[in-house]
Amino acid sequence: MDILYRARTPVDTAELAAEKAGAGAVDRLVELDILQRATHEGQGSAQPLPTPWNYWGPATWLFHNRAHRTRFLHDETDIWLEKVGRPEPRPERTARYTAHANAAEFELAGHHGDSTVADLFAARRTRREFTGGPLPFAALGELVSETFRVRATTDADYFGVLPLKSYPSSGGRHEIDAYAAVRDVPGLPRGIYYYDDYRDTLVDTGLRFGDEELDVCLARQGMVHASAAILVAVCATERLAWKYRDPRGYLDAYTNAGHAMQNAALYAESLGIGAWITTAVDTGATSSLMRLRGDEFPLAAMALGEPLTERGGIAP
Repeated sequence: MDILYRARTPVDTAELAAEKAGAGAVDRLVELDILQRATHEGQGSAQPLPTPWNYWGPATWLFHNRAHRTRFLHDETDIWLEKVGRPEPRPERTARYTAHANAAEFELAGHHGDSTVADLFAARRTRREFTGGPLPFAALGELVSETFRVRATTDADYFGVLPLKSYPSSGGRHEIDAYAAVRDVPGLPRGIYYYDDYRDTLVDTGLRFGDEELDVCLARQGMVHASAAILVAVCATERLAWKYRDPRGYLDAYTNAGHAMQNAALYAESLGIGAWITTAVDTGATSSLMRLRGDEFPLAAMALGEPLTERGGIAP
């Protein structure tokens, strides 16, 4: 790992070999094509050049090797269920902000669009440019509600009462919570909103932001400045890890967020809303802005607005 981090930029192989791991490790990494040797024009010494391994490779490969052989279930399923179901209280799906007496709530009333699924698949596009116009509250509410609301529940014995939504979730844990950073939605004060999926309401957290602060959260991609709102998928890890107590749960969280955000993108298309999904989210800045707990972190964000494309107007 030390050598891989040292080799992020071109360095002399002799210098690398002098590190703690020695020349043998460098030679082996070259054999595996993880490091590459090349002779720069006009120079006699061979130097390894950066590869796609460069920034994300070492940590990802280490994590993959530690996680992919993890048993999904223990050898004795009954013992496993007993251990998972009984050792500690099951995480309750309590609303984050409705406990506060002064928390403003906005009820959502959804309706179903007329487009077929096939139409949406054919029409869906990533729309990176917006007119800068407002997003109707009804349109934002319908998008969030139809994507994230609890449609029914089921009794899962050891695992408690589980919510059922429009997208699949590993073990029915539904650890993905939705937040909205509202910039220009008539009827909603500018700020951060938490979606209460059981009560189908947007709850004003009382947290406010500036565009520059929000732009930093989204890696300064510029998607903020003409958007009307940013939808953020947040992982409540305790909810997922209570059942999946192994490193593979991290993979499940990203898969589940992908399910949710794709549904949101398709529903945005049905309403004429422009949508741009990104995972380039600054975890620290976003967690700080949204006052997330230590067991929560953002997975993905979606900019929403009136698209500056051939797409028609947003449904009221």
